[in-house]
Amino acid sequence: LSPIWMPPTSRVPHLGISIGTNPELYFYLDYIPRTDLWTNVDALDRYHDPLGEHFLALQADPRFKPMVTRNCYLRQAQGPSAIMLSAAVDEQTITDLFDHLHGALDRWIEWVLDGDPVPVAEQPLLAARDRQIRRSIIDRNPSNVLAFRALGEKTTLQLLDIMSASVRGTPTVGETP
Repeated sequence: LSPIWMPPTSRVPHLGISIGTNPELYFYLDYIPRTDLWTNVDALDRYHDPLGEHFLALQADPRFKPMVTRNCYLRQAQGPSAIMLSAAVDEQTITDLFDHLHGALDRWIEWVLDGDPVPVAEQPLLAARDRQIRRSIIDRNPSNVLAFRALGEKTTLQLLDIMSASVRGTPTVGETP
């Protein structure tokens, strides 16, 4: 699952979710930051601190092994409470992970519905920042090698372009054609 990228009209973080097996279960959940959290502590407290309870609970559970990407940029692009882990595939583990996922997703949907509008003058800068981050995350993803092996170069490059919304003539969310 690709992240849900928010339009530049909202300050709500993007939502990153990935669940699969390879052969162990892997799980990624993140509110992808849209601002400098070192200086914007209001955004840190509002959007990123709540995921910390899920992060800490899963880190304390011995069934889950932390996963850390080798790619420095991808580590930088994650929120401070991003959850990346692996575990044995079993029904209870999946149920427990989905409980955490539902809690985080419900909170994110509330933020989207409540809105956190960006002034019109700031929207082009936020849109450009989001496009750069989105393209860089997609280009630098070490899992791309699996797609190249399975799908070939042409199809994989087309899919990466679609995922990064860089297909010529295709507007990104919040932009007009």
